[in-house]
Amino acid sequence: MTQGMEELGRGTLLWKLSREVLGKDSTDYIPTGEHPETDLLFLKLNLLLDRGDFNKAEDMLFEAAEEELPGMLELAVDVYARLNQLPEAALQAGNYSKEEIREGLLDLMEQFGIRL
Repeated sequence: MTQGMEELGRGTLLWKLSREVLGKDSTDYIPTGEHPETDLLFLKLNLLLDRGDFNKAEDMLFEAAEEELPGMLELAVDVYARLNQLPEAALQAGNYSKEEIREGLLDLMEQFGIRL
């Protein structure tokens, strides 16, 4: 699922993180092989997201962020952008919410020392 900037809206926190912190015009994490551990995590997280296991994906994301894997902020932006694109009903079915997306993103920003 591609996350274009227009879909997310230029005023969103995700857009600001991607644009101002990562210097990107998209929220996508693209595995390049440069960071194999993060690329593997990307695949695992996508499987969890596809299954609707949003809380487990977020837990895994935070565990990896604590390990400070390279590319983690970019991957986190990708995950939260994917979650943000889901309809509220899909999030609720996975026992998750738009507010949890925002809170999780803010928690990760704090962990990485980012202020916008």
